[in-house]
Amino acid sequence: WGAFFLIRSNVIGSGKISFWRTAVASFLLALSVLCRPTLAVYCVCAAVFLLMAAFRFRKGNELAQGQTFAKNGVRYLVCAFLPMLCLAGVQMWYNYARFGSPLDFGIQYSLTINDFTHSQYHTSFVLIGLWNYLFAPPQFLPEYPYISTPFSKLDTNGFYFNDDGNTSGILFLAIPVAAYLLARASLRRLPDTKTRWKYGVMVGLPCVVMPLVIICSIWESGYAVRYTADFSWEILLGALTILFFLYQKSKNETKKDLTRKF
Repeated sequence: WGAFFLIRSNVIGSGKISFWRTAVASFLLALSVLCRPTLAVYCVCAAVFLLMAAFRFRKGNELAQGQTFAKNGVRYLVCAFLPMLCLAGVQMWYNYARFGSPLDFGIQYSLTINDFTHSQYHTSFVLIGLWNYLFAPPQFLPEYPYISTPFSKLDTNGFYFNDDGNTSGILFLAIPVAAYLLARASLRRLPDTKTRWKYGVMVGLPCVVMPLVIICSIWESGYAVRYTADFSWEILLGALTILFFLYQKSKNETKKDLTRKF
């Protein structure tokens, strides 16, 4: 819902910005962090987008459609960041009251078989997550359930938690993710460098960079299929954005017909 209101507010895109939708988006995105700390990375994305939109209130900018900074810029900044800052303050107060530090989400109190207070960082653990979440290929067998995916620890020694059950990499689960290979071609169809940077950040930050940050950061927790809920739909959304953009710009009816059928 936070993403929905962020888009409907016209913060992303063009047109007159809706202040109340901006405030609702800020509140809901910050609220999601209180529900699950991992989602803080997408709150960072939202903050970047909200800040980018603030420049549209500069004098002479037609995208603001009469919303000059002198009249509405301060109002916009309040709607964009006050709800987020208020909920961040609540979260930091709660963390301090319960765990003794405003930046401690209580990881050392997790009741799991893994002792997080003595975990040692190893890059190979990060690679295990990247391989299994993104690239692990399915295996076809003549016995039930016929399709499975062997979990690979990449010959890494030491303890690495693997939850019961695993799945194929998202590249095989969602074939349209391969559209990222066409990212460069889609950027070339944009008119100038500034526009390429703008839309490159809007798609790349929440759909590529932040999902990779999440995958790399959960090395300590190990592997669990449920973690994919934090990044899989975002990765797919970015790929579909590229695919639909190229489809819209294409004048080759044969390619468009094949895309529809595929």
